[in-house]
Amino acid sequence: MTRSPHLVRLSVLVLAIAAVAPLRGAGQDRAGLNPLLLAYPEIIVYNGRIVSMDDKTPTTKVGTVAQAMAVRNGTIIALGTNDAVLSLKGDKTIAIDLKGRTVLPGLIDAHSHFHDYAGAHWGLPGVPPPVVVRSEDPEMLIKGVRDGVGERVKKQAPGSWIQVSLLSKRGMATIREGQLQRKLLDEIAPNNPVLMQLRTTSVINSAAKKAVETFFHGTFAEEDLDPETGISDFGTELGRSIPVDVLMAGRTKELVEIVRKELEEEAAYGVTTYSSHIASPHHMSVFGELARRHALPVRFAWTHRSGIMFNAEGGSAFYSRIGDMSGVGDDFFWNIGSTVGNLDKAYPLPCTTIPARPEIKKREVCLGEPGMAKREIMLTMLKTGQRISGTHIAGDRAMDTFMDIIEEGSKLAGLSPAEIRAKHHVIDHCALSPRPEQYDRLKRLGITMSCGAKYMRDAADVAVDYGEKYVSWVLPVKSLVEAGIPTVWEMDSHDVADDGTFSFLQTYVTRVLDGKVWAPEQRVDRTIALKMATSWPADYVLRGDQLGTLEVGKKGDFIILNKDYWQVPEQQIRTVRPLMTVVDGHVRFLDAKWAPELGLQPVGFQPQWDADAPAKKK
Repeated sequence: MTRSPHLVRLSVLVLAIAAVAPLRGAGQDRAGLNPLLLAYPEIIVYNGRIVSMDDKTPTTKVGTVAQAMAVRNGTIIALGTNDAVLSLKGDKTIAIDLKGRTVLPGLIDAHSHFHDYAGAHWGLPGVPPPVVVRSEDPEMLIKGVRDGVGERVKKQAPGSWIQVSLLSKRGMATIREGQLQRKLLDEIAPNNPVLMQLRTTSVINSAAKKAVETFFHGTFAEEDLDPETGISDFGTELGRSIPVDVLMAGRTKELVEIVRKELEEEAAYGVTTYSSHIASPHHMSVFGELARRHALPVRFAWTHRSGIMFNAEGGSAFYSRIGDMSGVGDDFFWNIGSTVGNLDKAYPLPCTTIPARPEIKKREVCLGEPGMAKREIMLTMLKTGQRISGTHIAGDRAMDTFMDIIEEGSKLAGLSPAEIRAKHHVIDHCALSPRPEQYDRLKRLGITMSCGAKYMRDAADVAVDYGEKYVSWVLPVKSLVEAGIPTVWEMDSHDVADDGTFSFLQTYVTRVLDGKVWAPEQRVDRTIALKMATSWPADYVLRGDQLGTLEVGKKGDFIILNKDYWQVPEQQIRTVRPLMTVVDGHVRFLDAKWAPELGLQPVGFQPQWDADAPAKKK
C-alpha cells in the first residue's frame, strides 16, 4: 500500500506526538481525519516496556522506552503511550496486553549457518546419518573411524556415500599429523565414497574424489585438495557441498522444506535476521524458491561463496565476473558481499604471531600467504569492487594478512582511504584476535568485527598452549568497543537449541567457562551485549536504516520476552527467552504456554524449555 504524504510526515512525528497527546487529535488532514486511521495496524503491543535500542552509541543508554507500539504492513507506525497507540486499534487488529513484559528488536545474528545445520538437525531423506566419533585420544579416534566406517561398509552398497563427523578438540592435529587421512579411508572403504569432517576441515578418500569430480564435471585443483592426504583447505565448501549438492541432487523441494523448518526454529529463539555464506549451488536454488514464494520465516543477508571450488578456470576467474552485488535483493533475501571463507583454521590451528612450543607452531595453518589461492581470489574480489564479508579469521597473523589483502586489493581498484572505509568490510570470529596493536589499523580501514561467544570454549586451551595472558585476545569485546571499532555478536552454532539464544549474550557479560572467569577485563555490560545483537549488526548486514531498532518507519521485527533482560542476575541471563517473535509484522513464533492467555493458537516451532536449562532439542 502506498502511504500518503500526510502519513509519511505524521509517521516521523508519531513518537514525539504520542508523548504529549492522543494520536487521534494530532496532524489531521483537510477532511478532519487522522491519516493513521485510514488503515488499521495489524498488531499492537501495549502495557509493557518497549525498549527501542535506538541509542546506537557505545554506552549503556538504551534510547527510547515506550508503553506501546503499532505495526502495519510490516512497518512500525507508532510508538508511545497506551492510550495514544490503542486509539489506532481496528476490529481486526491483534492487540496484545504485555502486562509489563519487555519488548526488544529482533536479534540479528551476524554469522551462523542455519541452512547448513538443517541437514544434520532434521536429517536428509534417504541419506544415512553420519558416523559420529568422539574422543580426545588419537588412538581411540582412529579406532572409532575404523570401526564405524567398517560397519557401514558391511551394511551399505558399494558406491554409496559414508559420512563421518569427528567431535574432538585435538582431532585436527591428528589429521594434520597424518594419522587420519586418505590412505586410511581408502583402506577401510575402497569402494565407498567417504567424507570425514571436523569443524572447517574435510578429508575425502579416492572414491569420493572421483564421485565429486564426476558430479561437477571437473577436477580438483591441487589448491582445492591435497592429492596425497585427501585434506581440503576448502573444507567448509567441500563438506557443505557434498551432502546438499551431491547427495540431495534433484530433490530441491525436499531441501526447501528442511531449510524452512530450520529457519522457523531460529525464529523461535528470537532471531529475525541472520547472515551467512552460500557455498552450495543447490542452497542458492533453495533460497531462490523460498524468496519467490515469500516463504522465508526470517531475513537472510547472504555472502557469495559458491564460486570458490570446482571452476575449471579457478575462483579468481569466476569472481572477476561478479562485480559488487552488496545490498542487492529484497527485504528478506539480499547480498552483503563475497568471501573466500577463511584465511586460517579454527582452534587448535589458528595462524598467529604468538611464540609457542614447536609442536604448537607446526600445526598452525595459514591460508592467505603470497601465492596462495585464497589470497589471489580475495584480491580479485577487491579489484572488482566487492565488499568482503563473512570471512573466518581465528589468529592475529591471519588478521594481518586479511588487512594486507584489503589494502593491496583496494589500491588495485583505485580506492581512496575514505572509499575503503565506506565498503565496511568485516572480519568474523575474534577467536584469538585481534591483538591490541591491530586496533588502529582496523579502525583506519573501517572494518567491523563479529565476535563469536562460542570461542570462549577455547580459553583454557589457549592458556595452556600460548599462555594465559593471550586469553584476553579471545573475544576482546570491551577493548574493541572502547577503541571505537564496530563490534557485533554471532552465534556461529546450532547449540542455541540446547543453551538458548541469550546464553551467548551471557558469555560476553560474564566470560565464565567451567566456573572460571577468563580475562575479566574484557567483560561488557549487558546493554552493550544487546546492542551487539540488535542495533549494531543491522549495519553489518547493510540494513541499518531498516532493522535493529524499534523506530517509526523501520521494519516490524521484535520479540516479547519471558523475563526482564535487565533485571535477572547475570548468571541467569541465559534463562531469558522469547514468548513471541514477530518478523515484518507477522507472528513467526508464539509460545504454546502463553498463547491461551492471549486467546490465540501457538505459532511455529515449539522448543522444550525449562527454567534452568533454557532449551532442549525436541
